[in-house]
Amino acid sequence: MKNYKTEIKKDLEKKPVLYKMNEISKKLNVTPRTIRYYESEGLLKNVKRSIGYTRYFTDNDILRLKEVLSLKKSGHKIAEIKDLLSKKYAKVHEGSIKVQCSIDATLIEEKDISQCLNLGIEINDIDLVINNASLNYMDWRDVHDKEFLKPFKIKSKKSTTPPIALPANTSWLGNGIRSIIIDALHRMPSIALNQSYINEQYLNTTEWVFFPVNIQYSATFSASLKGFYYLEKRHQGTSESHVLPLESLLLLLEKQLRHVSSSVNGLLKQVTFHKNPDAKHSDRISRCVESLVLNKDRLAIEDLSPIYMQSLGSNNAYLLSALT
Repeated sequence: MKNYKTEIKKDLEKKPVLYKMNEISKKLNVTPRTIRYYESEGLLKNVKRSIGYTRYFTDNDILRLKEVLSLKKSGHKIAEIKDLLSKKYAKVHEGSIKVQCSIDATLIEEKDISQCLNLGIEINDIDLVINNASLNYMDWRDVHDKEFLKPFKIKSKKSTTPPIALPANTSWLGNGIRSIIIDALHRMPSIALNQSYINEQYLNTTEWVFFPVNIQYSATFSASLKGFYYLEKRHQGTSESHVLPLESLLLLLEKQLRHVSSSVNGLLKQVTFHKNPDAKHSDRISRCVESLVLNKDRLAIEDLSPIYMQSLGSNNAYLLSALT
């Protein structure tokens, strides 16, 4: 027998799906130009947009657009359709949330877009410029990862509100802010996500970066000096670094992460791990990280994206952050 309370809870927890213009166009077999025209005529209400004006459509928008297309097909003029829809949806109240900040697209994943826009958080569109060709940052997976090892530019749109940034006097690009944002999205709207909040939470964040290195050594020891990694850990402006083989790396990482989590009885607010799934030892390192996090619901494992590849100069690096 179905547990209807559980089913209802699952339905409430579902995040609304968002679609881009090209997806809606294909789904309904209508040109983007036509959709933009209907929107400009006020037939589609409150289509969500990023700061760069990328449109994001919901399932409700699809239903509304289907109504418009059906009425148009039956011979109604635009003014008549507008009047019919206005009467039909007259009692629907469209609430608004005051925008508190903007977030660069480099700091979120596609799955976060819906929640950000519904909370009133502006998304600052970013363009990737590779070989003089531009594409939306969110579409970076459509480009072969080796392209990101070549020089490329990241162009940001002008935002109406200050974008979230690294805290002052911090130049090291780890993935700590990503952990803070994931945690904040879990807590909103009970908190005010702004730069002050980021700066405060960053003090409780520990970050690691590690990647394979080639060591110049005497041929005599060639058999024993393979598979070395560089590991750097940072917290509140302090840092420590090591060069060590994979086995020692995993042991040290376990020791350091357990030490960080000991102050909160092992229940970290958020752990975020970025990796290239095709990198050497990726599966083994991932299993190690997963085994060290007690509350699995606060562990996010994400792909190493262009902003990190550019910063580290490698697509074989690993980034880890823990928020206490």
